[in-house]
Amino acid sequence: MEYKIGDLAATVGLPVHVVRFYEKYGIVSPRRTGDGKYRTFEELDLRRLTLARHLRSFGFSLEQTAELLSSSSYSRQYEVLDQQASRIQQEIRRLERVQRSIHRELADMDFAQETLEECKLTRLPGMYWLFSHTEKRDFPSSSADGGLTARVMGHMPFLRFFLLVRREDLLSKGYFPYRWGEAFEEDQRDLLSPEDLERLTYLPPRKYLAASTLVDDACLITREMFARQLAECERQGLRVGDPVCAELQGRWFDSAGQARAAVVCYLPVEEP
Repeated sequence: MEYKIGDLAATVGLPVHVVRFYEKYGIVSPRRTGDGKYRTFEELDLRRLTLARHLRSFGFSLEQTAELLSSSSYSRQYEVLDQQASRIQQEIRRLERVQRSIHRELADMDFAQETLEECKLTRLPGMYWLFSHTEKRDFPSSSADGGLTARVMGHMPFLRFFLLVRREDLLSKGYFPYRWGEAFEEDQRDLLSPEDLERLTYLPPRKYLAASTLVDDACLITREMFARQLAECERQGLRVGDPVCAELQGRWFDSAGQARAAVVCYLPVEEP
């Protein structure tokens, strides 16, 4: 059966200009009829155009599609399709991680608002920590840690920003030292090599008493951030564990739109 370009385009469900575009790449090859004024296409063109449309929907470029259709090697076509399937699967896993991170972010924002009013017991998953700051020292260069910082920052779709304080320092008077840096939950550990994971600090899953406090854009870390939780622990007879941590990511802004964010403070606790 022969097709004119308009009939071919309608059969495949493509605009005529797209068929002409595919013709330039050699995906279809019309024949001239009569005095050369008309071009006709055959069933082979219809099948090639249909396959080209599928390949394009699989994520192949026009150049890759033309190359694949021109190949007479079954093994080559199989190899290219198999590689594309693997790339798509990797992208699906990446998007699933991003989706989980977004849901986690939304849940954290809700939790920060809830704990502005009262302390709540919660459980944080196990985390790997990349400590990029100690007190007020500068952020290390990627060369200083063998590129570990760059790999963590580049591979993780979601990082939580924490400070870490020793319990005895928090309970003492005066200035207390702390370390702060980025952390990711252990369900994302497969994004780094085992050698990199060994260089990170791991905190196992455990129970925390959480409360939020509002801070301004200076985000000053003071002992008063934990005062309400320490009092609540004493009231409930909960033993404060070690270390203490606070999440520094702003989870909520006040209705006036001022730069005041909710910082969630976590006290590790052990029930009696």
